[in-house]
Amino acid sequence: MERNVIRKTTSISPETFNEIDAEVIYEDGKVYLEKKAESGTVYKGLIEKDLKYYQMQTAYQVKEQVRTRHLQLYVSSKCNLNCPLCYENELDKEELSFEEIEHIARESRNKHVVLMGREPTLRKDLIEIIRVLAKQNRPVLLTNGLKLTDYDYTSKLKEAGLEQIIFSFNGFDDEVYRVINGKPLLDTKLKALETIKKVGIRTIISITLAKGVNDKELREVCDYCIANRSFILQLRVRTATQMGRHLENVESHCMTDMIRLFADQLNVAYEDILKEQAFWSAFVDELDFIVPSNALSSLLKNRVCSFTFTVFKDRKDGRYTTFGSRINMEAISSSKFKKALVVYNLIKALGVRGVTQNFIRMLQLPIKLGEPNHLMIFVRYWPNIYNIDLEENKKCPSMYYIRNGEHLPFCYANILDTFKQQERLTG
Repeated sequence: MERNVIRKTTSISPETFNEIDAEVIYEDGKVYLEKKAESGTVYKGLIEKDLKYYQMQTAYQVKEQVRTRHLQLYVSSKCNLNCPLCYENELDKEELSFEEIEHIARESRNKHVVLMGREPTLRKDLIEIIRVLAKQNRPVLLTNGLKLTDYDYTSKLKEAGLEQIIFSFNGFDDEVYRVINGKPLLDTKLKALETIKKVGIRTIISITLAKGVNDKELREVCDYCIANRSFILQLRVRTATQMGRHLENVESHCMTDMIRLFADQLNVAYEDILKEQAFWSAFVDELDFIVPSNALSSLLKNRVCSFTFTVFKDRKDGRYTTFGSRINMEAISSSKFKKALVVYNLIKALGVRGVTQNFIRMLQLPIKLGEPNHLMIFVRYWPNIYNIDLEENKKCPSMYYIRNGEHLPFCYANILDTFKQQERLTG
């Protein structure tokens, strides 16, 4: 079996969790990360099944960690669910004190500060935390949403300055919730979303995609998001992976698995979905005189672990189309007038109103311009201990606050937490 080394990198040892040398290899039609740990054991983890996708997403490299855009704060060690599938481990982690959060609020500026943990709404001083952070940052709540059926409570969160909610929503079938979350939750979830809509807090719908459990839910969730664009900002899909609790029997989707699921269920071309990433890379390269490329690279530049694309739904026949199907990347690539063609294709795909709305969102301007006619879908593959590439991980703009000013990329921090749990269980 032919083995080709694509590049050398660094990773984490599955035995000691120290940083060690690794190689990204192409073997048997797939891309793997391979490394030899301290004992001499060789570990190999799947990264991707599509070599062209991998090459496209790694064409852009960085030498240092990119600027932090999202700061994750662990604010609650309590939860009102006991989910069989969870990124949290069994350790009793110490939540940040209010005084620590006040210090972070003073030291940070204009960042999306994500309040996370087992379930942040169980924190009794959450409203005051949001109020403190909102003075010079943008508070975001990552939640299962169960407490947000309460209109008065949800209104107080908004009044305190809560800017966004990341709402865990795994589909429209209660059997899905029984498997992933341990109990039927659909009615409660839908009631909470109606409350959020009435209160008027911008919301990201977040699906944890578990293989064989909720793979077929994507079309219905897309339909719901587009029908509720008055408050739904984005659809976020992330694969279950070997991290946190119940690591056994978790089979992950790679990134192109998830993209193909969308292509099949929305009846759009896989290749057209991929075109959009190439367009945004050209946009950053050609139009950095409008917005400096370093300000947009963490949003729009290529990363193996994440992919963003845009879909449109025809209001008459319900047919989906993609951003990529509306642009001509071949013409852009071969033209001497790339800047003009990038602008033309952007307007052609989104329309003047859609372009304006996207710029308002990217620049985080406090302006409303009606409901968008498109939905942005953010697909995320969580790397695990076997396939994490630390050079690629430098592109991650989402940092987990440890303590005393120390930060780590979110996936790296979660992997270390998994190690702490394994260490405790094995003594």
